[in-house]
Amino acid sequence: MERKLVQKAILFSSFFLFQVSLFGGPPIVLDTCTTNDDCLSAIAITNVISDQAFVCIDGCNMYASPDSVIQACQMGDFPTVWYRLNLDDIAVVMNVEVYSTDFEAPVISLFKGTSGCDNLEQVYLSSGNVACVIGSDGVAKAIGTPVDSNTTYYLAISSLLSIGGNFELCISAQSTGFVCVVDRNIEIVARSTGGPLEGPFEPNEKVSICMNVNEFTAALNGCQWFQGLIPVFGNGWDLTSFDANEQPINTLLNGDTIGENGNGLYGAATWDWFSDVDYHHDNPSINISDLDGNGRLDLCKSVYEKDCPFKGVTGGCCGPCWGAPVGDFLPNGWFAYGINGTCATPGPPIRVDWGDGNSCGAGMGPWHFCFDLTTRDIPDCLSDSTTKDLSLGFYTFADGEIGSWTGDASVCAYDLPVKLSLLAKCGRVSTSNTEILPNLCSNDTLLYQMEEPNIDYWEWNISPFWAVPYIENRGPNGFTIEAPLINESGETVDVTGILIGHELELDGIVLKKFKFKIGTPETCGFVSENSPKVTEEQNQISIYPMPVTESALLEWTFDFRNQATITIYNSNGEWMQDILVSSGSQHQQYMDTKALTPGIYFVSMGNDEFHYVTRLVKL
Repeated sequence: MERKLVQKAILFSSFFLFQVSLFGGPPIVLDTCTTNDDCLSAIAITNVISDQAFVCIDGCNMYASPDSVIQACQMGDFPTVWYRLNLDDIAVVMNVEVYSTDFEAPVISLFKGTSGCDNLEQVYLSSGNVACVIGSDGVAKAIGTPVDSNTTYYLAISSLLSIGGNFELCISAQSTGFVCVVDRNIEIVARSTGGPLEGPFEPNEKVSICMNVNEFTAALNGCQWFQGLIPVFGNGWDLTSFDANEQPINTLLNGDTIGENGNGLYGAATWDWFSDVDYHHDNPSINISDLDGNGRLDLCKSVYEKDCPFKGVTGGCCGPCWGAPVGDFLPNGWFAYGINGTCATPGPPIRVDWGDGNSCGAGMGPWHFCFDLTTRDIPDCLSDSTTKDLSLGFYTFADGEIGSWTGDASVCAYDLPVKLSLLAKCGRVSTSNTEILPNLCSNDTLLYQMEEPNIDYWEWNISPFWAVPYIENRGPNGFTIEAPLINESGETVDVTGILIGHELELDGIVLKKFKFKIGTPETCGFVSENSPKVTEEQNQISIYPMPVTESALLEWTFDFRNQATITIYNSNGEWMQDILVSSGSQHQQYMDTKALTPGIYFVSMGNDEFHYVTRLVKL
């Protein structure tokens, strides 16, 4: 029977080339690119223990399918993979970070699954009001998300405006984090161009933000009061959003002007912006430095953030008035003074006064620090890899850390920061309606030519990969996709193609999507007599051992009539070698891998009857 051919010419946009990664464990490497691209097949992360170091695993979403359930955060458009973890009986907070050198904008979304995948409950990351965080420069973070102990959580990881690639997923949990600050969050209140509050955000767009400390307790901490909030801003915010002292312009505290006398909640407390506040105690986990190279001091805590350097701060001496000597200075922030207690000297400086409080009990607050920021415009947002980073965060401080409260090193230092990633869109991004292609049959070939003026190169993701096992996913302008189609599942398969064309000179991105169905031999009106009846789940071909060193054994579970070819490709889809296999090969074939350099490879086995693909890792 002759194969059917379908040919189309379309326009697109651009992006990056990404390699494939596997999450390994003996004796067989587990494919994290396609096998976990829905919630039911989520890969279990089993060793997250409260108050221990981050647990990091290698993952991959290249060739994975867009999510069919979650449409928020554009996970329904770009390859998405799933993970699950069970928290222990003391966990109260979770930190999640994703790092990738293969794609720019990792996306993280978190769900609570008390009854499995059938009834997922969206968890708003970092106690905020956004359904996901969208990173930049290959990094996405959600620090300080409250969680329930003894509960199963699901993570969905995707790549915005990208066909995906390798990433590292890092998770930690803590049993403490809300010692003094009981409830806090970052709220994206509004955006000037409309659209989802999690972004991505347009160039020169105004975003309204509130950093909220909703409740503070002085119980069980020696009667400490809330006295400071240091905000953290990514380098993608336009410098005109800040005054000469790096404070967001026109900030309001509960509707009152910053610096206005008595604008605190209690007594004579007054909040203002200060740059001369020092820390009282030695703390090895606090790092104060210019982390993004923009000339402004940043703050991070290595206990809660994987990439925070272990630097530490040196405290001053001594209570109740401190300052002899002063400790290391903190970055600029909002701090309270005006309630004069243990130290007779009236403030400022902050170190001689108490914070903003009125009792030794719970229920103090709320404090809402609200302001507008504007994203960088074109071409400023193209300056370097950090100028799309719109991340937000803040750290809180009690008067036992920076004020005149007397006592030992403050337990309020254990309060978690809150941080979340946001992304700026820089350059033109255009989309069009989904194109519906003619339906095809198993064993047909899809031909799809991509050619358009000003396009430099193309990337694409066609899913599900098992039905369209086409390894190539990048090509020059004018490239024609020639994808074999396989459907031995017994049911019609829905196929989705995401195509990204890149205009380098204009830094433009054009997104296209197509859909079609692959029928079965029965629904297409014919039955292939020779096709092996093997489903996707039956692990048609396998490689042992994995990873490989000098040799490997390829095994398969089916019979075939005509000679087949085993082909090894590198991770860029380039041919490496062919091995001919006769139909009487006893379901296995020895492969000499000594000539392969360490890395990830694709192994394809097929003839006119069938075509299967698996992956090989060479050490």
